[in-house]
Amino acid sequence: MNLCYPTYFRRCTRLAWALLLGISLAGCWGSTSTDEQPDAGEDGTPAGATYRVGFVISGLPAGEEVLVELADLTPPVAGTPNTSAAQSISASNGRTFFSNPVPDGTVFAVHPNMAGESSRLRCDVVNDRLRTIAGSDITDIEIRCVEGHLLGGAIQGLRGADFFLQLTIAPYGRTVSERFSADGPFAFSKAVATGESYQVTVSQPPTNPDQVCRVDNEAGVMGDADVTNIQVTCAEASIGYNVTGLSGSGLIVSLALEVEVNGVRSFLVVERGDVTEDGEFTFDTPVNRGEEYHVAVYQQPSDPDQECTVPAGIGTVDADLTMVEVRCPQPDRVYQFYDNNTVTSGAPPLYAGRKLGGVLEDSFVFGPGPIIPLGNVVSGLATTELFQLQLDNADADGVVFSNLTGTTYWLAAESPRPNLDPTEAASRLNSHYAQLDTYWRFRKVTPGATFQLVLSDINLLAYHDVHQAGSGGVLIAEADLRVDAYRAYVSTYEEEPFYSAASDIELRGNEQRDPNNPFHGNVWSLQSRTLATTDFSIFSADDFRFNGDAGVAGYANGHVATAQLVAPKVIDVDLSKLVVGAEFVVVSSAIVHARNSYSAEGGAVAYLRDPAAFDPGENPGGISIETQGLVMLELGDVDIENLQSGGGAAPAACPVAVTDRSVLEFSAAHYRVSEAAEVLDAINVTRSGNASGLVTARVSLAGGTATIDTDFEMRELEVRFGDGSTAPRTLELPILADELDEGDETLTLTLESPGGCAVIGARNTATVTIVDDDAPIASGFLQISGTVSGLVGSGLTLSNIGSSTLAITANGPFAFPRETPDRISYAVQVASQPVNPGQSCTVTNGTGRLAGADITNVLVACTTLPPDAAGLDLQFASGGKLSDATLGEARDVAVQADGKILVVTKTTLARFLANGSPDTSFGTAGQAASNFFGASDALEAVAVQPDGYILVAGSSQDGANSPTQNDVVVARYDTNGLLDPNFGSGGKVVTDIAGRGDGAYDILLLPDGRVVVTGTASIVDSFGITNGDFVAIRYTSSGVLDTSFGTGGFVTTNIAGRTDLGYAAALQLDGKIVLAGRVANTGGDDPDIGLVRYTASGALDTSFGTGGIVRVLTSDWDEAADVAIQPDGKIVIAGFRLGSTSATPDRLTVMRFDGNGNPDPGFGTNGRVDDPVMTRGRGIALQTDGRIVVVGGVGEFPSDISVARLNAIGALDTSFGTGGALRVDFFGGSDDAFAVAIQADGKIVAAGVAQNGTQATMGLIRVLP
Repeated sequence: MNLCYPTYFRRCTRLAWALLLGISLAGCWGSTSTDEQPDAGEDGTPAGATYRVGFVISGLPAGEEVLVELADLTPPVAGTPNTSAAQSISASNGRTFFSNPVPDGTVFAVHPNMAGESSRLRCDVVNDRLRTIAGSDITDIEIRCVEGHLLGGAIQGLRGADFFLQLTIAPYGRTVSERFSADGPFAFSKAVATGESYQVTVSQPPTNPDQVCRVDNEAGVMGDADVTNIQVTCAEASIGYNVTGLSGSGLIVSLALEVEVNGVRSFLVVERGDVTEDGEFTFDTPVNRGEEYHVAVYQQPSDPDQECTVPAGIGTVDADLTMVEVRCPQPDRVYQFYDNNTVTSGAPPLYAGRKLGGVLEDSFVFGPGPIIPLGNVVSGLATTELFQLQLDNADADGVVFSNLTGTTYWLAAESPRPNLDPTEAASRLNSHYAQLDTYWRFRKVTPGATFQLVLSDINLLAYHDVHQAGSGGVLIAEADLRVDAYRAYVSTYEEEPFYSAASDIELRGNEQRDPNNPFHGNVWSLQSRTLATTDFSIFSADDFRFNGDAGVAGYANGHVATAQLVAPKVIDVDLSKLVVGAEFVVVSSAIVHARNSYSAEGGAVAYLRDPAAFDPGENPGGISIETQGLVMLELGDVDIENLQSGGGAAPAACPVAVTDRSVLEFSAAHYRVSEAAEVLDAINVTRSGNASGLVTARVSLAGGTATIDTDFEMRELEVRFGDGSTAPRTLELPILADELDEGDETLTLTLESPGGCAVIGARNTATVTIVDDDAPIASGFLQISGTVSGLVGSGLTLSNIGSSTLAITANGPFAFPRETPDRISYAVQVASQPVNPGQSCTVTNGTGRLAGADITNVLVACTTLPPDAAGLDLQFASGGKLSDATLGEARDVAVQADGKILVVTKTTLARFLANGSPDTSFGTAGQAASNFFGASDALEAVAVQPDGYILVAGSSQDGANSPTQNDVVVARYDTNGLLDPNFGSGGKVVTDIAGRGDGAYDILLLPDGRVVVTGTASIVDSFGITNGDFVAIRYTSSGVLDTSFGTGGFVTTNIAGRTDLGYAAALQLDGKIVLAGRVANTGGDDPDIGLVRYTASGALDTSFGTGGIVRVLTSDWDEAADVAIQPDGKIVIAGFRLGSTSATPDRLTVMRFDGNGNPDPGFGTNGRVDDPVMTRGRGIALQTDGRIVVVGGVGEFPSDISVARLNAIGALDTSFGTGGALRVDFFGGSDDAFAVAIQADGKIVAAGVAQNGTQATMGLIRVLP
């Protein structure tokens, strides 16, 4: 029975009603405490005279009355209630008195009885409802009536009984608790007035069976219509989690439940919980027994960084409360994996399906490191799918592991053979290396602190496979170590190495060749070297057990070599120079490097293990640490990417009295290297004589017949020998190959500037001969020719390296002029595609290197492009499309009041007539150059003032003041395309925010004529790190910084910590400014959508998001590219989400937020739409009917321009294009749209890039509404 229903009281006698009302007040209206009451007589009747009780009603509709009841609540005697004062009266607006006086001492309550009244009318006593007659009339009771709206929604999953929901209404603090007994729609009987706040909670959960219920959309402010979106979900159980070990901030734990979508079952995240400390927590989302759940770490904590895990996060609900463990161990080290490929220019192409690739794998659990991984997996290494992390032909840097106990890590690299004729030998080099860095950070806490790095198990393996004539590859497996200090990083953020040790162990294959044997034999050698810039060496070849004839399945004897560390190597690092309290970072690097300079392929593997404990006696393996007097710290904000490697401080000056000094000299007077070798690594500097103390020297380079930066790379070379270190130091000199027959060339090395107690010996110079490996060029020139087929259109042109373009007008043979020298590479490409009709032509056999004969087999095949889909405005340009090769890609577009179209490219502002023709009255032939600082100009935005003047903004480099940094640039043009001399300096303004790189991406025009430019500014933080922040800059109408805005005219905001790029901005009706873009706490890993809102004065608007900032955290790469404000104040952004796998492709993202920065639940799914109808969302515009237009690109290589339209709730508008989107191709190449504008007649103009052969041209389309 719901005691709060007014209809219940109508069915009761006045005697029963007086009793029940007291219960109703306790359950429905809050506190039932009473004032002091006068003494009652023996029969319970209040003593004394009688007094009048009156009230005032306001807010009733004209001519209407409401029944007001007085309940006598005087404590009864012997169970008999006092009813002498109970009465009721109908009353309208104004003051009314009850008919019967009330005895002194009576405890009573006045209540408007709404039974029979409209459900949208609510009358409440707004002051004290419970009164006592105390010797005088009571006339100040106030009853306020309002007409409101119904509040309700839907109940799902209710199976229990006695379920009550409580409604609290502000500002009067009224609460009503009502009972509900079934699934389906529900509504409270009490109305809520427009502007009142409401909150719905569970006041009593269901019983029999016991259930847990959750209320979504539970709070808000009543608008002008009924609220029907409150969702109540009930189930039998809950899921909780226990967090242990948390020391960082920002941890978010998520709950996902298994759902079925389109017949496919998958997990959907339903709730996220922010965690700030250890403890037990419970998700609000109820679950039923038997449901599948997945608890995971949605965001890892930072400051300090931790890697939290949920070991048993997936399961089935089988109890009233299911608890899972969230463990946040302190990471004691961080691993970072680097993958890098090099294919020397001019090298033959690789065989189809083969790639250069590196792998980091953790397949081997604790135990001795295996010599051969997983049997024979080295063949086809770069394309196998056996590996946990595979990186092919890409730079893929990042933290990949943290403290995986007892795991053997191994690195692998492969250098595939080139695609050569079996009888041809290559003279070019393929090279690949993979590197695993390990980082530790320590603080010295006692004066005698010690640090030892123990390398107890390192295994190397290299292989080659001679498929054809020619030598096998040169394979190198290396293991490097270096130790760097990191002093006083908190105050100065200064990197200063103080100790460095490094050695390479190399397995070289086929280094010793028999010149009389074309197959050169299979000979391996094991070599060690110490890098010139390191203080101490680590290994020698004698430290390893070498097998140059290791048999492996699938490889003949002699094709595989192995090396295994015989005994642990202990490296003692001298910490005496560090004061107590000093902090330092240890960096350990393992590198595996595969090189191939002939027609074979090869690979290399290096193993190391990382035991969890530091005692190598207990955990034999890999790299371990022995320390005393040190404490291990979190890496925190150490910038590991910028830690310096190599030697440290300069050696101390040598006392004059010391005559026994170290002698430094070259190991030989002459060195030879092949031009194709990529690097000369046989130059050694030796140390003899006294080996005490740190000594250094410098090596200078001077070209003889060899040319700097043409034949070899100039670099600063330093040689270092630590105290007692005598191992020869190896210099690395990069060699640059070319294709010219120029004979052998030479350069000279000079050893000079000894430091410490050292002198330069007799061999202070050395000559390097670079052996030319290019055959003589044949006299005369050769010709490139071929055949064209399928050509129907006109305008096809071909290009070739070193030749002019060749116009093709008909099918059949074609030939470039005979102007290409022999042994020169050629590359025939389509420079521009045919038009009328549009065609896409492709080239086969178009690349290679001339070898003494003309090329005649180049094939160019043309196919006609399919017709454009309906929807383009055929009255615009050519069939609704416009391309202009003189402009390059368009970055922004605007439409003037007269219908003319403005397009801004990197360096040009162009204007077109409404039919797409150039407006020759504007600038020069319809174009106006940016002309800030030349080639560095990069315009991004355009806007049209009400007076027709035009603003553009972007970035450029001021060569006089900031040679290496961009500044924000703004220019204003008059209606004829001439710079406005009344704006800035000669029509231009250059703004430097903080002396680093800045750039503008958008322009906002204020009603008073002032201009706001938004974008990104590079700000140096207190640690010396340069971070990209959002920036908004305001100028007066004359182009002067408006110092009343922000600080000195601009405001910057750091959102995610490192790389915040403010791509777009929008102006609200109240003058507030919304910026949107991409934010990340690293240089680019996993960015998120970020928004910020400023007040009209340039301060963060704290009513928006959290302190003025909204960050949409996901595990994917997300960006916001454009933003718009709806008339109702809601904010809509367009962007994209990059897919992490082929099953989750890149897709359009559109989000809508309310005025406070919360995702709008009435749009898409929880305020978000992700749809593969578009690969990238770049621009957004709002139609007057509330529909949303988004432009961008769709598809990958080649992509097309896509225009999509969504309705007001985020669903694709299927009346537009095909299924809600229109796809437009120009020339069969990759096209994309970056900006959109809507004309007064509703037509949609999209601007971007249209790839025409080798040219990136402006692409402009107009679409019917």
